[in-house]
Parts: sequence; C-alpha cells; structure tokens
Amino acid sequence: MELFTEHERNDERLALARLSLAWLTAVGLQTSPPDWLLRETLVLVPEMPFDIPSELADHPPYQWLRFVSAHDFCGNADAALVLLDRIDACARELPPSLEQQDILALVCARRARLARQFGEVESAEDWYRRGLARSRGDRHGVAWASCVQGLANCAQHRGDDAAAERLSRLVCLNHRTVPEYAHVGALLTLAVLYRRNGRVAAAMRCAWRVHDLVPERDERRGSALVELSQLALARLELGAARRGFDVVLSFTQTTRVRRPAQSGALAVAVITWRSSPSAKHRQAVEQRADILLAESHDCAQPWERVHARLDVLEAMSLIGQTRKADVLAVALDLELTACAAVGGRMLWAEQRLQRWHAGALVPPPATKLDTPLAPERARVERESIARLAALEAIHVNG
Repeated sequence: MELFTEHERNDERLALARLSLAWLTAVGLQTSPPDWLLRETLVLVPEMPFDIPSELADHPPYQWLRFVSAHDFCGNADAALVLLDRIDACARELPPSLEQQDILALVCARRARLARQFGEVESAEDWYRRGLARSRGDRHGVAWASCVQGLANCAQHRGDDAAAERLSRLVCLNHRTVPEYAHVGALLTLAVLYRRNGRVAAAMRCAWRVHDLVPERDERRGSALVELSQLALARLELGAARRGFDVVLSFTQTTRVRRPAQSGALAVAVITWRSSPSAKHRQAVEQRADILLAESHDCAQPWERVHARLDVLEAMSLIGQTRKADVLAVALDLELTACAAVGGRMLWAEQRLQRWHAGALVPPPATKLDTPLAPERARVERESIARLAALEAIHVNG
C-alpha cells in the first residue's frame, strides 16, 4: 500500500499532513516529531504566529499542536481536523494531569477556531466553553486565554461589541500571565472594536502595539497595518492609507490579510476618483477591482470571496460600471443562496447586497471633514498617520 496518492505527491501540504498523521500514530503524543518534519511543515507558513508559549516549545504534545496550526493557517482545514482527532485520542490515553487537561482544552480551542472560520459561530462558542471548563479557569494556563479571546471574537462576529470588548480587556489585564500571542490577539480585537465605534486614537494605540510586538513577517503585523490604514482612510489621509495597504501587500501572502488590504486599496482608488473623476483614476479603480477579484477567486474561505465581490460590486456601481455590477450581483445572489442551502448563511452579506439592490449605497466622502478633536486625540492621530506614511521607506531600508 502506497503512503501517498499521486495527487498528494504533487501537493506538498497534503504530503506533509499525511506524514504527520502517520508519524503521530506510530510514536504517540509523548514523543517529539522529527525535526525535519516540523521544519518542512513550518516552512510552508512563514507568516504564522507562534501560538505556543516558548517555554513549552520543546514539549512533544505542544509540538504536535503546531502541525494543526500550520495546516489550519495554510487553508488545509481537513488535515487540521484529522490531526486534532488523533491528538485528542492520544491525549485521552495519558495519565490524568494538569498537562493532559491543558492539551484537551487546547484541542477544544483549536476545534473552535476551525468552526469559527467556517462561520459556525454557535459551534465555536460551545467548543470554547468546553475548553474553558477543561482549563478550570487557570489564568496561568495556556488554554484559558485562547478560549476567552476566542469567545471575544465570536461575540464580535455576532455584533455584541460590549461582550467582545469586555473579554478582550480581561485578556489584556492578565497580559503578565497569559501567552504573548493571546495578548496580541486581544489587542487586535480591541483595535477593530475601537475603530468601528469611532475611538480612533485608542484603536491606533492598540494597532501600533501589535505592530511593535510581533516579528516583521508575522501575519498579525499585516492585520495591524490594515487596521491603521483603514483608520487613515476614514480620515481621508489617502497617501498614508495607500502606503499602509501597499506595505501589507508587499510582504504577506495570507488571504485573510491580503483581501482586506486589497479591498482597502480599492477604496483608496474609489475616493481618489470621486475627488478627481478622470479617466486615469477610473482606470485605477478598475485595475484594483480586477486584482481583488482575481486573488479572491479560488480562496479557500468563501466569506473572503464574498467580501471581495461585494467590495467590487459597490466600487463598480460608484464609478458607473453598471453592467459589471449587475453581473457581480447575480453571482453573489447565487453564491449566497447556495451557502444558505447548506447551512452556511452569511446574513451580513445578504443585508449588504439587499442595500445595494434597494439603491441605498452610501458613497464615501470625497473631501476631508473638518472635525474638531481634543488636543491629545489629535496628537495621537497626527503621529500615527505620519508614522504610517513613512513606513514603506522603513521597510525598504530595513
């Protein structure tokens, strides 16, 4: 019996996933994976955050969980789930101990993260609560912060910003005892929440803290720069916003970071066209739209593809490309109907498409609003935008 199918030989990710499962089955959870296997797997995901505390990096059970994170990160969710099933079964055979409970709690957290990425928010919340129960509320444990921050992200997805902020702040308050990656995740969530609620200076502070805490190619730095660029865009600081989005696109290959950066770059082009509706600026909008559609066409996450199509639909409507907009609207109607038929309804996307059908699309402003700001808030925003505008030169010179 052959270890790999012909398709797997041509796909390094699948081949490594199959090898990882075979090796784990053979040696068990208490034996470290071979260095070459872990190294070759992590090479596939250079932007993946390190989601295990450094003091546990040499412990075999946590090393095996890194394989799950790697395959989840590169979009190989099926392989991640299969590996999780095996880790779960192996962990249950271990003698009862705090480490066993921690591993089982982390398995719950990983299952929840995968469910959330598939849009199964209720299932994700259930898994996070199971993980919390297994962690026994130990705020020094690895799993507690992952589960609390996961519940915060679920609350954010449901639109319960108050719960999301409360849970994220709880993780931040325990930043001396929780893993660094959990603290960074909480700061990112707060940055998004503050931006959505108009607390621009607070959002900028959180995003810059994330930027400064993580390595240069870490996807979380890309997410922080997307947030900062969105904030600059909201202030119609188009040069700084454009530069921020372009810096993100220059180093990240992760769809969940590239897609919002490409959408942001498209928004910059649309506002530029609205302020100066020339043929050149119109062409720039169309080029950005084509790039966004091309990049999102085959992405593994359907919500990213839907997000991209909605962004392009609205951009085409604003510049008067009604035929392209109508074609996209039909495609979106079909995709959202298909998703709803299999239980993956995207209510936020349906509502956004309905607003477009109703002609309720609100164009972005073309000129800056003269909004008076408190001196401290004005200083924070001014310094943040200046730093963002200079970021490309820093990256090039670095």
